[in-house]
Amino acid sequence: MSTREPGEDLAAAAAAAVAPAAAAAAAAATSAPFAAGTSGITFPTSPAALSFLVCAVCGEGRVAPQSGAMHTSMSIGLPWAFSIRTAIPPTQAFREVSSRHVLLPLSRGSNKWDGKTNWILPSSSRHCLKASESCPTTAEKNAVADTACSPGPAAAGAGERFPFQAEVKRVLDIIVHSLYTDRDVFLRELVSNAADACDKKRVLLEQQGEQRKKQGVPWKGSIRVYADKAAGTLTVEDDGIGMSRQELIDHLGTIAQSGTYKFAQQLQQKEQNLTGVSPGNASDLIGQFGVGFYSAFLVAEKVEVISSRWSSPNAEGAASEFPEVWRWSSSCGQTFSLHRLDAVAEQKRWQQQTCQLHRNLQQQASKTSHTRTLQEREQQQEHQDAQLEEQLRQPWTGTRVVLHLREDSDDYLEDYKLKDLVKKYSEFLSVPIYLLGERVEYERVPDTEGATSGATKFKTVTNRYNEWAHLNTQPPIWRRPEETLREKDYVDFYKATFKAYDDPLAFLHMAVEGQVSFRALLYVPGSLPWELSRNMFDEDSRGIRLYVRRVWLTFIRGVVDSDDLPLNVGREILQKSQMLRIVHKRVAAKAVEMIQAIKKQSSEKWNRFWENYGKYLKIGAVEDRDQQEALASLVQLHSSHSRSGLTTLDEYISRVETRNRSIESGSHPPLPDGSIAKKQKAIYYLAAESRRAADDSPALEGLKARGFEVLFGVEPLDEFFLASLAIAQFKGWPVVDINKADLQLDADEAGGEAKKTDGTTVTEQQKRFEPTDFATKKIELGGLVEWLQQTLGPRVHNVVLSSRLLTHPAVLVQGQMGLSPTMQRYMQQQAAAQGVSEQKLFGASLNQPILEINPTHPIIKQLDMMVRSDPTSARAKSLALELLAVASLQGGYSLEDPGGFAKAMIELLRREADRYLKERSDKS
Repeated sequence: MSTREPGEDLAAAAAAAVAPAAAAAAAAATSAPFAAGTSGITFPTSPAALSFLVCAVCGEGRVAPQSGAMHTSMSIGLPWAFSIRTAIPPTQAFREVSSRHVLLPLSRGSNKWDGKTNWILPSSSRHCLKASESCPTTAEKNAVADTACSPGPAAAGAGERFPFQAEVKRVLDIIVHSLYTDRDVFLRELVSNAADACDKKRVLLEQQGEQRKKQGVPWKGSIRVYADKAAGTLTVEDDGIGMSRQELIDHLGTIAQSGTYKFAQQLQQKEQNLTGVSPGNASDLIGQFGVGFYSAFLVAEKVEVISSRWSSPNAEGAASEFPEVWRWSSSCGQTFSLHRLDAVAEQKRWQQQTCQLHRNLQQQASKTSHTRTLQEREQQQEHQDAQLEEQLRQPWTGTRVVLHLREDSDDYLEDYKLKDLVKKYSEFLSVPIYLLGERVEYERVPDTEGATSGATKFKTVTNRYNEWAHLNTQPPIWRRPEETLREKDYVDFYKATFKAYDDPLAFLHMAVEGQVSFRALLYVPGSLPWELSRNMFDEDSRGIRLYVRRVWLTFIRGVVDSDDLPLNVGREILQKSQMLRIVHKRVAAKAVEMIQAIKKQSSEKWNRFWENYGKYLKIGAVEDRDQQEALASLVQLHSSHSRSGLTTLDEYISRVETRNRSIESGSHPPLPDGSIAKKQKAIYYLAAESRRAADDSPALEGLKARGFEVLFGVEPLDEFFLASLAIAQFKGWPVVDINKADLQLDADEAGGEAKKTDGTTVTEQQKRFEPTDFATKKIELGGLVEWLQQTLGPRVHNVVLSSRLLTHPAVLVQGQMGLSPTMQRYMQQQAAAQGVSEQKLFGASLNQPILEINPTHPIIKQLDMMVRSDPTSARAKSLALELLAVASLQGGYSLEDPGGFAKAMIELLRREADRYLKERSDKS
C-alpha cells in the first residue's frame, strides 16, 4: 500500500481498512473534553484506543488515548487528511461536512505514509487539520491529486477552549435599560409580538386555504389589552399561534433568539412552493432580534406568560381537544419557572372574554348603523352569532402576557395612557387591538327617597361598567392599490391620523419597487400647523419621522412604510444605511413633484401654499443639493421689474433672455443716457430690510441705468437662499450679489465699450465721468481716499472710487467673503444667544465694509477741497463721519454712534434754519 500514489484508490483502500474502527472512534469523540497539547501531534497505535478527536489544525489539542490502552506512540511531523472520495489538502479537510476523513500519519524523517496505521476523523468534529513545519517533498506533493500542504505552528503551547459565562440577571438588566430610551416602548414590543403570533397563525391557516374554505371555518385573530388596578397587573393577550413548553424554553429562556425571525426565514424558503400564500406574508412579521419581550421588565417586577400552542386540525377539520397550557414566569433573575395549567379552566376564561367582546362590538355597531333597516341589522346579528358559536367550539390557543407592575409604573393601569400608547405605536397594525376600559354613563331617574305627593323629582345616577373599545380602527390605506381608493378615503385618513380639521392642499400615494421597496402617502396640510407657526423647525412637529435631517420637509405630513430599512435593536432609531439614503432621495423628489403639481393646477391653492410654506422651499434649496434646482424654480422673490407681485427665477431668466434677443436683433431701444443697451449675463440680487429699502439702495442705481433687472431679498431666508445659488450657478446662470465689491457689470463686453446714438464709441468710465477718464479721477482724488482711510480708521476696511454710483455720494459694500448687514444682525443675535462676542464668533474683519465714493458727486468734490485746504479741519472730519453714517443707513447697517449722528443732524438742521432766516433777512 505504501508503494501506491495517494489518490482515489488510496483513499478508498484506507477507508476500507479502518471501517471497523470508525464507529468506535466516532462514538468516543462526543464524550470527553479537550485535553492539553504536547510537542508535535501524538497518535496511539490502536484506533480503538481513541477517546476523542481534537482540533489539530490550530495545534490546540491532541488525540488522547484511553487510560492504559496505549502501547506505543509516535510523534509525526505532517498529518495528511484524505477524504474517502478524494484527496484534499489539510486546510480543507473538515469543510467536507458530508464525508468521513481518513488520517494517514507519515513516518518522521521520510515524510512517507507508513501504510500501516489509519485513523478515522469524524466529519462531525468539523475541525481543520494543521500541518507542522515539516512538509513533503515536491515530488510527493505533485503526486497527490488536488492536495496541498501549508506550513503552520506545532501543537506545543496549545490551550483549552471554554464557553463564555454570563451573569444572566446583569445581562438582562443591561439589555433592558440600555436598548430602550423610553420605557413606554414595552407596550409596543408586546403588542408587536402578539401581532406576529396572529400573523404566523394566519399564514399557516392560509396554507390550508382550500380545505378551510370548504369547511367554512373562519378565523379572526385579535389582541386584547386590559388592566387590573386592584391586582396591579397589565395583560396583553392574543389569539395567535401560541407556544409549546419547549418553545417557551427556547424563545423566552434564550436571550436574543427570535422565533419570528426563524419563522420568517422558513416561510421564505417554502413560500415559492406553497399554494394560496401571497409572497408578502413574511414581510408582515415584525420581530427580528429576540429581545423585545424583555422590555416588559422596564415596568414590571414579575412577568408571567401563559400560552397554548396551535396545531393543525385533523382531516375532518376538528382541532385536537384542549392543547396543553403552560405558564412561564420570571422576575428578571437567574432563573425562570414553568408550570402546566388546567386547559379546561383556560378555555372557559377565554370563552367568557370572547363573549363579552362580541356583545360590546354588537352594541357599538348598532349605534352607528341607523341607515340599515331592521331586517338587515337582524340578519347581520344572526351571522355574527353563528360566527361566535363556531369560534367558541375551537380550543383556545394564543399567549397571555401578565405584567406585575412596579410601584412607580402604576400610571400604565390608566385607560387613557394605554390608549395613547397603542395609538402612538401600533395604530396601523392589521390585527385588531381592543382595550378593556371603564365607561361612565349618567342616567336621570326618579328620586323615590323621601318622595311626597306632588311633582315627581329626579336625580342623576352614575353608572360605571367595563367595555371593550377597538383602538386601531384606521386601516393602513397606503398598502391598498391606488385604484381602489377614492379622494374621500385619503382625506378621511388625513383628518383622522393627523388630527386635522381642514382638507389637505394635495396628497400623493406612491409605491416604489427596486433596490429598496417602500410605500408612502404624503400630504400638504391645508393650513400651517399651529406648532410650526411658533417654530418653523419644531422637532416635535415633524410629520414624516423618517426625515431627521431634512428640515424643509417638516411641514409635510405622511407615512413611509418599508420592510427593508434597518432598525437598531431597540427599534427606536433607523440605522444609517444606503437604503435610507435612497428612500430620502425618492421621497424628497416625489414631494417636489407634488408641490409642482399644486402650482400648475390652481393659482388659488398655490398662493395659499406659498403664504404658509414658501420659507420651507427656500430652506430646501439650501440644504438639499439633489433637489436644489427644482426647489429654487418654485421660490418667489421681489424684483426691480415690478413694484407689485412676486417672480420666480425661471420668469426672471425668461425676461432677461427676451431682452438679450432684442439687443442682438437691434430692436431694443437705447438707454436713457443715449447709449446702446448691453446684454445681461448674470442673475443679480440685492439683500435689503424691505422692498422700499431695496428700491432706494445706492447699489442699485448703476444696474437700473443699464437696464438690468435685479432680484430683491427682503426676508431673512432670502439671502441664505440666494447666497447658496451664488456658490454654483442656476441653470447655467451666475448668481451675483450687487452689494459686493469689484462688481463687474460690463466685463462681458470687450474693452467695456458702448456706443452713443450718434455712432461714436466711448468707454464705460468715460461715459460716466466725462470729460476726464477714470484713471485721472483716481489720481486727483488719491489724497482724499488716503485721508478718508486714516480718518474713518477701523470703521471701514477700505475706501475706493466707485463706478456704479450716479446720484449718491457714497455706498457701503462688502468684500467677496464679507457679511451683509442682514447676516451681521443675524450673527449678532446668535452671538448674544450664545453669550460670546460677535468678533469671536465670526471675526472682526468680516464686519468691516468697504466705502465706495462717487468722484463726480458735489459733496465728494467739496470734501476734497476742504481736505486740500486743511487736512486737520474738524468740519471736514465731521462731514466724513456723517457721510459714512448716511451710507450706513442707506445700506442697512447699524450706526456705531447713533447719538453722535443725531447731534450732527440737529446741528445741520440748525445751520439750515439760520441760512434760511439770513436769506429772508437779506431779501427784506
